[in-house]
Amino acid sequence: MQRYRNNTVTTIPVLIPCAPAEKDGVATFDEHAGPVRELTNEDFDVRKGKHRKFLDAMSDDERQHFAGVVRFLDAIQERDPVALDKARKQLAELRQRQTTVAGEYPQQFGQLLAPYFGLAPDKGEEAIAIHEGRRLPESFAEDPAKELSLEISKKLTFWVRVVLWWTGKRFTPALYCMDPKVAPYVFVLTRKTWGVCPHCGFWFTKERSDQSYCSIAHREAHRVARWREGKKKGGKRGTRKAR
Repeated sequence: MQRYRNNTVTTIPVLIPCAPAEKDGVATFDEHAGPVRELTNEDFDVRKGKHRKFLDAMSDDERQHFAGVVRFLDAIQERDPVALDKARKQLAELRQRQTTVAGEYPQQFGQLLAPYFGLAPDKGEEAIAIHEGRRLPESFAEDPAKELSLEISKKLTFWVRVVLWWTGKRFTPALYCMDPKVAPYVFVLTRKTWGVCPHCGFWFTKERSDQSYCSIAHREAHRVARWREGKKKGGKRGTRKAR
């Protein structure tokens, strides 16, 4: 069984701000030059409970969003329609919980905004909901890959920077997570060693990059659920072998 030998998250360092006692260096790419350290696989070891430090720093909605994104990512890669449906519903519910402020906008604003989303002028409220992130344009809602790409990109755009870091010995490109709460997103994208079991919803550390379940029992239970869903819709099982 192949194990992960490299202790760093990726060949490109992923940095987060930290306490001076934990630092691997300073943020030479930032005017404030505060202490930073590299993320490692150890930081996200579920078996040792290390991942809780990052999850506990998130609000309930932030934790649910992150779990939904991880489920979504695995479901697309595994072509798992049952897990995909659950993940999309989870993210859609979070979007709906966002504060509705449509009444604060002039009616003309929605009418002017509508054409940018391919909507008729009388769909102003719908256009504002898309503008606020409470719903997706139809082109994204119909394409899971586009929806996931948008969800992750929006999360990382404001909080992750590509920087040139002076380690004290050499220059190296790095990804700097200004808010440590977005570091788990970068981690699951650059290293596939952390997952959410689609059957029980618990986090687990992957022994292999293609492992999708926390246990064999849950793998088999989810396989049955996928088979039943396929029969219900009158389709084929048409998914890759569950791992």
